[in-house]
Amino acid sequence: MKVPLEVQRIPDASQAPDSLIEEMRSIAHRIQQRAFELFEGRGGECGRELEDWLQAERDLLGDAASEMTESEDGFHLKIALPGFDGKDVQVTAMPREVVVEARARHQHEGIEGGVTHSEFSSSKIFRKFGFAEDIDVDRVTAKLEHGFLDVDAKKASIDKGTGQGA
Repeated sequence: MKVPLEVQRIPDASQAPDSLIEEMRSIAHRIQQRAFELFEGRGGECGRELEDWLQAERDLLGDAASEMTESEDGFHLKIALPGFDGKDVQVTAMPREVVVEARARHQHEGIEGGVTHSEFSSSKIFRKFGFAEDIDVDRVTAKLEHGFLDVDAKKASIDKGTGQGA
């Protein structure tokens, strides 16, 4: 079942909410700290800094597989979000990027007796996708279906009426 999602639209990136900007700064700082921990943990050997950074991102932000394709009229994102419901996902569109946040908490509700084993945990995904061209934030759509988030972002240079380049 396709679940259309509301997209938060921010036509001017300089008007992004302080909460989003602070979240992005906080995440970048935590990634930097974790990457340095990984670097130190392997003896400070140079040459694997990118690997450390990418591992730190996976450790802190989850590992949502994604794919971005570009067509003449826009960009399409496909992000794997298994186990997330539409209420767990927030999509924010700005002129040169889309931010996807997904948070889910696992709770043991309605279970008689105690839980003796569980591998479920809370999970969080935070991904920012940048575009080579401006997008029309008013024409960004998102839907969640079978554990995949599909985001379509039309290029700003495409005329709304004809679908052709301006």
